[in-house]
Amino acid sequence: MRSGKPSRTAQFIAYNRALGNLAPRVPGFSDPLAAEFLPDNWKRKIERTRRSLAGRPAKSPYPFCGAGWYPARRLGIGANWAD
Repeated sequence: MRSGKPSRTAQFIAYNRALGNLAPRVPGFSDPLAAEFLPDNWKRKIERTRRSLAGRPAKSPYPFCGAGWYPARRLGIGANWAD
Protein backbone atom coordinates (compact mmCIF):
# COMPACT_ATOMS: atom_id res chain seq x y z
CA MET A 1 0.00 0.00 0.00
CA ARG A 2 1.21 3.48 -0.81
CA SER A 3 1.61 5.78 2.16
CA GLY A 4 -1.31 8.21 2.42
CA LYS A 5 -3.10 6.72 -0.60
CA PRO A 6 -6.06 4.34 -0.81
CA SER A 7 -5.30 0.74 -1.69
CA ARG A 8 -5.71 0.08 -5.41
CA THR A 9 -6.46 -3.55 -4.66
CA ALA A 10 -9.28 -2.61 -2.28
CA GLN A 11 -10.68 -0.21 -4.90
CA PHE A 12 -10.54 -2.91 -7.58
CA ILE A 13 -12.35 -5.40 -5.33
CA ALA A 14 -15.03 -2.85 -4.37
CA TYR A 15 -15.44 -1.91 -8.06
CA ASN A 16 -15.97 -5.56 -9.06
CA ARG A 17 -18.41 -6.12 -6.21
CA ALA A 18 -20.35 -3.03 -7.32
CA LEU A 19 -20.43 -4.32 -10.92
CA GLY A 20 -21.68 -7.69 -9.69
CA ASN A 21 -24.45 -5.97 -7.81
CA LEU A 22 -25.68 -4.27 -11.01
CA ALA A 23 -26.68 -7.50 -12.74
CA PRO A 24 -26.47 -10.36 -10.25
CA ARG A 25 -26.01 -13.73 -11.89
CA VAL A 26 -24.89 -15.63 -8.84
CA PRO A 27 -27.55 -16.62 -6.32
CA GLY A 28 -26.73 -15.20 -2.92
CA PHE A 29 -24.46 -12.40 -4.08
CA SER A 30 -25.39 -8.87 -3.07
CA ASP A 31 -23.25 -5.90 -2.13
CA PRO A 32 -25.28 -2.69 -2.46
CA LEU A 33 -22.71 -0.67 -0.48
CA ALA A 34 -19.61 -1.54 -2.52
CA ALA A 35 -19.77 1.58 -4.69
CA GLU A 36 -20.00 3.83 -1.63
CA PHE A 37 -16.35 3.15 -0.83
CA LEU A 38 -15.05 4.19 -4.24
CA PRO A 39 -13.73 7.55 -5.45
CA ASP A 40 -15.92 9.55 -7.83
CA ASN A 41 -14.13 8.45 -11.02
CA TRP A 42 -14.86 4.78 -10.23
CA LYS A 43 -18.47 5.66 -9.34
CA ARG A 44 -18.86 7.30 -12.76
CA LYS A 45 -17.66 4.08 -14.43
CA ILE A 46 -20.24 2.09 -12.47
CA GLU A 47 -22.98 4.53 -13.45
CA ARG A 48 -22.02 4.25 -17.15
CA THR A 49 -22.17 0.47 -16.86
CA ARG A 50 -25.54 0.65 -15.11
CA ARG A 51 -26.95 2.75 -17.97
CA SER A 52 -25.47 0.36 -20.53
CA LEU A 53 -27.09 -2.62 -18.83
CA ALA A 54 -30.50 -0.94 -18.61
CA GLY A 55 -31.28 -1.76 -22.24
CA ARG A 56 -29.55 -5.15 -22.25
CA PRO A 57 -30.23 -7.06 -19.03
CA ALA A 58 -28.58 -10.25 -20.32
CA LYS A 59 -25.25 -8.48 -20.83
CA SER A 60 -22.54 -9.12 -18.26
CA PRO A 61 -21.45 -6.09 -16.22
CA TYR A 62 -17.87 -7.36 -16.36
CA PRO A 63 -16.14 -5.89 -19.40
CA PHE A 64 -13.21 -8.28 -19.26
CA CYS A 65 -14.41 -11.82 -18.74
CA GLY A 66 -18.04 -12.75 -19.13
CA ALA A 67 -20.75 -13.73 -16.76
CA GLY A 68 -20.22 -13.37 -13.10
CA TRP A 69 -16.86 -14.97 -12.31
CA TYR A 70 -16.09 -12.56 -9.49
CA PRO A 71 -19.27 -13.02 -7.40
CA ALA A 72 -19.08 -16.79 -7.90
CA ARG A 73 -15.47 -16.81 -6.76
CA ARG A 74 -16.27 -14.60 -3.79
CA LEU A 75 -19.16 -16.80 -2.67
CA GLY A 76 -16.93 -19.86 -2.97
CA ILE A 77 -14.24 -18.28 -0.83
CA GLY A 78 -16.81 -17.11 1.68
CA ALA A 79 -18.27 -20.60 1.94
CA ASN A 80 -14.83 -22.02 2.65
CA TRP A 81 -14.18 -19.43 5.35
CA ALA A 82 -17.49 -20.21 7.00
CA ASP A 83 -16.54 -23.88 7.45
